Amino acid sequence: MTNKIKSFTLIILILITGFKAKTINGLIEKNVDLEAVPYLSQLQIVNDVNILIQFINNGYGGKDILPDSEVNELINQLKNISKDAKIQNSNQFCIAIAKATETMRDFHLTVNLGMQSCGRAWPRGSVGSNISLNNQNSTWSLEQINLNNNKINILGIKKMTNKNSEDWKGFLEAIDLILVQKNSFIIDLRGNPGGDLRMPIELVRKLYGIKFDDPLPLPNKKIYRKRAPESWVLLANAFWLQKQNYEINNQTPPEYLLQEYINMKGYLTKSLNNEIPWLETEISTKFTPNFEFLFNKNIYVLIDRECGSSCELTLEALENHPYAHTVGESTAGVVHFGNLGKLFLPDSHLVVNIPTQGAIYSDGRFVEKTGYQPKYMVPRGTNALEFTVNNLLKAQNISD
Repeated sequence: MTNKIKSFTLIILILITGFKAKTINGLIEKNVDLEAVPYLSQLQIVNDVNILIQFINNGYGGKDILPDSEVNELINQLKNISKDAKIQNSNQFCIAIAKATETMRDFHLTVNLGMQSCGRAWPRGSVGSNISLNNQNSTWSLEQINLNNNKINILGIKKMTNKNSEDWKGFLEAIDLILVQKNSFIIDLRGNPGGDLRMPIELVRKLYGIKFDDPLPLPNKKIYRKRAPESWVLLANAFWLQKQNYEINNQTPPEYLLQEYINMKGYLTKSLNNEIPWLETEISTKFTPNFEFLFNKNIYVLIDRECGSSCELTLEALENHPYAHTVGESTAGVVHFGNLGKLFLPDSHLVVNIPTQGAIYSDGRFVEKTGYQPKYMVPRGTNALEFTVNNLLKAQNISD
């Protein structure tokens, strides 16, 4: 009897100890220390490099659209960093990683120490500031100027906040107010680094006069979305770090940040359990909208070198609108890689920004780091808004 009990106990122990819950490292679940580490051992650097390589291999959206040789060269450079005895602190480590990532044709792939980028800085515009810059609403504003006894609407969007943010309150109603006046107007996207594309897309839908569920006339492209566990960790971390930033500044985080974080964790669990494919592809097929409901007055879209990512995708969505005209200077060129996630390296406290999706365009375009050129190029140092008013709007009948 004793032997049977022992055998039974042993079986239970094997079952218990043999079972391993499916988990993954790298998920932030409490606020993290983003301060520089004054001394890093070789072992700590190796550990952080290995984590970064894991997430590049499994969570990076560029891996499916860039040549293998380019990604492999990045990984080799990272391995060499882990062997460099001269690197002994977070600052040196951050600069080394930045130099490696800057060899990639991906503007989004960057590294931060605290709130500062260690290498490539976001470009600066030179054709004036967004009209919403000093507005109390951190996302958008609507202003008017008088021209030839007509009121010209200027819709400023200085960043693309999460669609669920209270900042968007009244935005769609403001667009309806503009459109019903049936006059030319201005959209100011200068200084807009992108963000959540969902609300600007609703603006575009209204300009085309298409229904909510109808597809947009976007350029033909194939989108590759990473759905491996590493990609969901990256996306969850992005929301957590936004939440943490509010708390560091003694501000109450918007509720949607925690909810989005929880949502990403839910997808992470599904991915770990192989309930969803680890790579998702989508083919965006161009179509011609019914121009019967098109807004048929001139729309001048102000852009600059700071317009990037979702800001540039908004421009893509307007490419086929016959009355949409871009004015300013070339954009940032942060187009082909997106859905940005964040990887916290635990030993060095660095945060690596890693896109989880990439896109290949059917027409062969590749504008990463070069950007989109405007239809009307404005001389450097000239205010694009003043240029539009003085050189474009004054030359036309506003209601035409």
